[in-house]
Formats: sequence, C-alpha cells, structure tokens
Amino acid sequence: MGRKLLILDDDPAMASTIARIARALSVEAKAVTTVEDAREALLSWHPTEIMVDLRMPGTNGLEALDILASELADMPVYLCSGLGQSVIDAAQRVAQASQHNIRGRLEKPFSKDQLKALLFPEGSDASLAQGGQASNNRGSGLNANNVRKPSAVGRITFLFQPRLWALSRKPEGFEALIRILDDQEGLVSPARYSEELGEELSIELSSAALDPAMAWAAAELAPEGLTLSINISATAAHAPRSVERLLESAKKNHFPLELLVIEVSEQNGVLECEEAMKALLAAKLAGSRLSIGDFGMGSSTLDHFTDVPLDELKLDRKVAGKAAEVKQADAVARSVIDLAKRLGLRSIAEGVETQEVANHLTNLGCDCLQGFYFSGPLTARDASQWLESQSHSQTATAASALPSERPEKRAGADAWNVAIVDDDSAVRQTITTGLANFGINAHPFANGKDFLAGCADYDFDAAVLDLRMEGMSGIQVLRELPSTLKHLPILVLSSHGDMPTAIEAMKLGAIDFLEKPITFQKLSNAISEAINSRSVDRQRSETSAHAKETLAQLSKRELEVCELMFQGLRNKEIAQQLGISYRTVEIHRSNALKKLDARTASEVGKILAEAGHFDNP
Repeated sequence: MGRKLLILDDDPAMASTIARIARALSVEAKAVTTVEDAREALLSWHPTEIMVDLRMPGTNGLEALDILASELADMPVYLCSGLGQSVIDAAQRVAQASQHNIRGRLEKPFSKDQLKALLFPEGSDASLAQGGQASNNRGSGLNANNVRKPSAVGRITFLFQPRLWALSRKPEGFEALIRILDDQEGLVSPARYSEELGEELSIELSSAALDPAMAWAAAELAPEGLTLSINISATAAHAPRSVERLLESAKKNHFPLELLVIEVSEQNGVLECEEAMKALLAAKLAGSRLSIGDFGMGSSTLDHFTDVPLDELKLDRKVAGKAAEVKQADAVARSVIDLAKRLGLRSIAEGVETQEVANHLTNLGCDCLQGFYFSGPLTARDASQWLESQSHSQTATAASALPSERPEKRAGADAWNVAIVDDDSAVRQTITTGLANFGINAHPFANGKDFLAGCADYDFDAAVLDLRMEGMSGIQVLRELPSTLKHLPILVLSSHGDMPTAIEAMKLGAIDFLEKPITFQKLSNAISEAINSRSVDRQRSETSAHAKETLAQLSKRELEVCELMFQGLRNKEIAQQLGISYRTVEIHRSNALKKLDARTASEVGKILAEAGHFDNP
C-alpha cells in the first residue's frame, strides 16, 4: 500500500494546497476541514499518516488529536501552524506527552521543498515511499523477551561528547552518554527501548559498560584535570542505586571523585525524593560534583538551590539552541546563566550546533559549551584522538571546534578589536552591543583569569578592564599580564571612590582610566584615542612631558590642593589638612583647574599620573 496523507485544516484553500503538493510528491492525499470528516476518513480511507493544523476555531489541533486518539493509534502525525516555532515546540511537547506519534512539524507558510523534506527526511525516502509507518520492533535483539540474555550486556556502551570552556574553547571535560547497539540502526539512545527494557534493567545493563568508561576517564581525563559528567537517567526510585554504582566504579578505577559530575534531570522527581537526595548528598560529601540537567524546561523551584548542594546548571538544548534567534529562548538563557553566576555555579549549555549560537552564549557569559558544533559523541578511542589533536595544535579537529571568534578586521574599515573584562554579564553584554554601534568589535571576558588565559589567542587592539571584580581584581590582572602583552593599551573602569586603585593601575601600565558611569560615545572615543597612539611607550613619553610642563605652571600650594582634591577630599577637608582657610582652598583650586585646563578631579589626577607624580611618593 502506498503512502496516504490525511490533512486536517479548517482553511479549505490551504488544505487543498497541501494535498496538491503532496500528490506532486507521489503521496496520495485527502484534505478535510473538520474533526468529524477526519474521523470518517480515518475509518473509510485508511490513511498512513496525518497532518493537523494547530489553530482551528472551536476545536484546536491538539484537541482534535485527543478526540481522534483511538482511530489514530500509533499513526505518524505532522503538526503545522502559522503561529511561530515557539507555539509548535510547545504543542509538540504536549502532544508527545499525550502519547501521540509526532513525526515532524512545519511552520506556515512553507514551500514545496520544505514539505518534501518533512515527508521524506534524508535517508528515509525508500522506506517511507513504501507506505508503511515505522515499526516499533527494530529487530535489534533487545526486547522484553531476550534482553536479560548475557549477549545483551555486550550491546551496552558509552560514548563521550566534549564539553569546552566557552571563552578559550579548550576542553573542560566530557559527558558520558549510554548507547545501545541496534542491529539495524547502529548505536541508539536507550530512550528507544525505555518501555521494553524497564529503567531498573537498563541501569543493570549499563553498569557492565560503566567500568570500561571510568577506566578510560581515569587514564585520559584525570591526568589533565578534565571532568567526566554522567546523567544517571533514573527516576527517584532507582536514583540511589545509580549514584552508588557511579561512586563504586569511580573508586574501583581510580578516577578522582572531584572530577566526577553527577547529573540529574529536573523532570524525573529525583530532587524531590528524600532517599535520592541522601544518595546525592553522600556523593557530594565524597567529593563529586552535582548538576541539574535540562534546566529551564522543568519545574524549577528555589528549593533546588537551598536544599541541593549544586555545582552547575545545564541549560536545556532546546533553549540553548534557539537562544541566538528566538526572543523567548534568549530570555530564558540569560536568566539561567545569570542565576548560575549569582549562585556561584558553573553554567553549561548543550545542543550548541552553530557558530552563531556558540558566540551568542559566550557573550551571555555561559561558562561551558557542548554540542555537535564542536563534536558529536565519540568512542573512547576517537575521544582520545580528539584530545590529542587539541593539545598538539589549533588545526584539524581543534580548528573545526574553535569558531572564528578571533577578532577580524572589517574589510575596508579596519575596525578595532577590544577585550571587555568585567564580571557582570549585563555590563559585558551592554558594552559589547553599544560599542558595535561605533564600529568596534568587542569580545567579552567574564573574569580576569579567563582574560589572561585566552588573550594570547586573540589579536586585540586594546582592553577595557573593570577594577572591581570578584576573585581576581583588575589590579591583579595588570600585575600578572604577560610580558608579551605589555604593549597592549589597557583602559580601566573605576568609580570616584576607587581613585587610589586607579592610581595604582596607572603605575602598573594602564594607559587611561574612565569614571563610571560612562557613555558609549565617551568610551569609544577613549578607546580610539588609546589605539591611535599605537606605541604605548611613545605615548607615555609624549604625554608625560606635556603633563610635567603643565604641572610646572602650578605653585607648590596649588599642587598640594590638586593632590588632595584627586584623593577625594572636599575643600573643607583640604583646608583642615593644609591649615589654610576654606576660601584660600577655593582660590587655589580654581587657579589650578584653569592652568591645567581641567574640569574635574579625575582629569587632574590623570595629569598627575601622566607626569609621573606618583612614581616617587
């Protein structure tokens, strides 16, 4: 029997158009506009698959599927809608939860080629053209009758997918993914057999493959300090035993527990189960790390962060993969990454499949990335080779894993490339976006440590460094700046209360300091001025000579007033410290500002620093 597509759409013109396109693709098609007509067609015409429009008056597409459930059985269903991808995504999740066999989705308007791609996905033309719907019996040899046989154990294995630091794109570790060898389809996810195997049995089988995986991790990952993440994929009832198996295997194979990341899902009830929580807490106390997977898709509550000693949040692939183009996904991604930062947790994004997504998540401040853009799941042997290629060169696999994030000059515009180092993700994103309007390519770094580790990989023209950052301060960054980057013009951001720190930054090589808040225009002007003076030494020499000449115009008392003014003292405080009248201070201050052509204490301090006035206190 050939393929027969039933189309349920309340718009007769649209339903007829879809049917006509389907017939042109050699698929017999019938269009109906009501649920009643669809039921009659199911009983009399016997279609092999059905396409349902989600938006219909009276009875929507999801309700129609539920009404027709008994007639549909396991028939492949295609969803279509003109309400946008987010609506179709949500509808697909609901329909699948209701046990409907959702084969694909289509956003209106669509072309003939798009409908063809939906009906004939790559590699499936032959089987689908024969008209039979996919069989649930995959001929794998793994089913409820023979899965307990010893031969079934050999079908379970682990693959390893790299996790990379977002900024440096260097390996952070691997996630171990359980796979089952299918005679017809090769290695497939155990989700294909969840009903046949049963969760407890799946755990028992995976344990046989766990020791080889842990032994590989001990030999390849542990020496490099790389992590191994494993999702226990268990419900609350089986989570304690799964966690126990992981710890046993790690200890047996001498894999450091501090490098073991145990991942649980928001959606399987583990975090609400007391016994499961006891097992996870025991693992944490033993030294392992804990992670919530699929974050952003489950029922997140504050209890997860007050009761569970978490180490990382893993952003769900459906959110991460769309964050660069779908507004709602971007908002969720920003919230999760910011939440992780505020809680002191590591943020991981999976499902990264394009450079655009990788760069967008990096700009949002995500710590680590994982996905097919860098590498798909690998066998242990291939994972070892991947690691070797990463350590030996930035070519081959490493080159494909590392996106073209190295700043490039815009053709004909010679745009500048500037590092933005600030531990506030909102500030980084705002500055990056704002400077883009002035033709400056900004690359954000979440902290000083990442900047020092990754700056050698980029050809920056300048850097903007926040002085106040948790962990490594701006001053510490300047002190640890490698000699090869001493020529790099660095501008520091400070508040008025940070003046002594700003002075220290100038002594350590900062070329300029800028007071917060600052406009994008002023920031871009300061960056342009710093970069245009390409030789930092020459610039300092020239500006120092000019500053010294300018300061020479001041009297001794005027210079003393300027020093105290820059330190943040008010006129009354300066008068008390120098033993002179308030009025005299005002006169000296006014005269000094005129001679220096300055308007603020910051500008005065800049001249003092440029003249080397603080070099020999």
